[in-house]
Amino acid sequence: MSVEVLRKALASPDYATRLIAVEAAGETRVPQAIEWLGAALGDPEHDVRVAAVEALGKQGAPRAEELLRTVRDDESEDLDIRALASSALLSSTSTNEGGSR
Repeated sequence: MSVEVLRKALASPDYATRLIAVEAAGETRVPQAIEWLGAALGDPEHDVRVAAVEALGKQGAPRAEELLRTVRDDESEDLDIRALASSALLSSTSTNEGGSR
């Protein structure tokens, strides 16, 4: 039930609801969370995309890092969001022995 509520909130037409849901998804270890956060990277609202990048940076999973690299390399994305993705990847690299980004 809780997972379903979170999924619905992520798809809400209300910006504030989506923002809160992205932040909440970043704190969970629900298997679907990374893909939900990946979808939020395409949100029309800047703050929702920022929250999605921050949340993905907390996940520490290969798929999350893949999504962060995509954001970092997307020249059509806002520079501040690309920089945030870069920072998350650098933090991930420093905590993963032998990682290269």
